[in-house]
Amino acid sequence: MKGTSSRLRDFLSLYDEIQKGGADKPILRFNKPYVGVYWIADQFFCEKQVEISMKMGELETERKKRGKEFHEEISLGMEKATMEQVWNKILSGRNVCVSNLRLAAKWKGIPIIGRADLLCFSESKPLWLFEFKFTSMRIPPDSSHVQARLYSLLLKLMGLDISILKYAIVLAKHKPKNFEKWRKSLIDRVKHHKMLKGKTILKINNCRIFIRKPELNKAESELSFALKYWLGEREAIPTKNPSKCKACKYNAYCDSKPSTKLT
Repeated sequence: MKGTSSRLRDFLSLYDEIQKGGADKPILRFNKPYVGVYWIADQFFCEKQVEISMKMGELETERKKRGKEFHEEISLGMEKATMEQVWNKILSGRNVCVSNLRLAAKWKGIPIIGRADLLCFSESKPLWLFEFKFTSMRIPPDSSHVQARLYSLLLKLMGLDISILKYAIVLAKHKPKNFEKWRKSLIDRVKHHKMLKGKTILKINNCRIFIRKPELNKAESELSFALKYWLGEREAIPTKNPSKCKACKYNAYCDSKPSTKLT
């Protein structure tokens, strides 16, 4: 593919610059050299929670631990490769599915990075983006869609053709016994499902799967709003939903809880 080597070099150079903190490092809250997609998604759950976690550090919970283990198993049975090897395969046009893929691009000079759970490519185009959530929820929160849309935007900013990209948010209540077999079966069935009116909900292998086409106009609007906090242009906006506060692991440290009582 024409320009493959230069595109790969540009990406690797940017990622290296972000990791080390380049000369043009933006002035962001908490002296961060970049803004993570995961943080932005969490802002749409509760920005105050994000702010407290940045000040205190991440609190480890049993649910968080199970979630990490679940995500690590996404890669079971997959060939290990360096980031350069992975992107060489993607940009060569081969059919390939990649787990925990690092994405990085700049938005108006601000580095944005993320790590997608699973991406499937063909002819150098991303076809499917899968995000797995270990949860008992039946419907994904808005923050999950924000996260998937931002990954889609990053892929476009990295110069990839996302014209046929769709994303699938997989809600799994229980960890499957044979994760590799479960993953392959799920991906195959989702990839061959025909969408209706741009979105659909599937029930496969005891999971609920929400499929959408990424709306980049929404992603750009959400990103612009979120970055105003990181640039210090506004303060953190706490949630007004007391149900979120009740479930928040930082509840005891927050002074912005809504006064509304749960009924």
